[in-house]
Amino acid sequence: MGEAAVLLTMVKALVEDINQIQQRGAGYYRPRDFISKYNSLLATARELYPDDRLLGSTMSPIEETPSHDPADKMKDVQKVILEAGQLIAFLKARMGSEAGGEKK
Repeated sequence: MGEAAVLLTMVKALVEDINQIQQRGAGYYRPRDFISKYNSLLATARELYPDDRLLGSTMSPIEETPSHDPADKMKDVQKVILEAGQLIAFLKARMGSEAGGEKK
């Protein structure tokens, strides 16, 4: 399994973890952990594809909202889910183009 495939699996796992923890209630988790992990995965994708303008111009690290309000926490986590979905789509497209065709 190549580096991009491993990274893709890790981003998907992050989204699954977020969904599982969110079901337990917005007040019982810290968005900081999810944001930190997403930012780390994004940085790894940038290292893997340093010359890709799409990655550089459309995705940026997420900053946490300093709040203990469950609604603010949920908004931060939704940002991570949205951006992680975009990173998943990016990685799938790049992996498909590198293989000479599109992968699903």
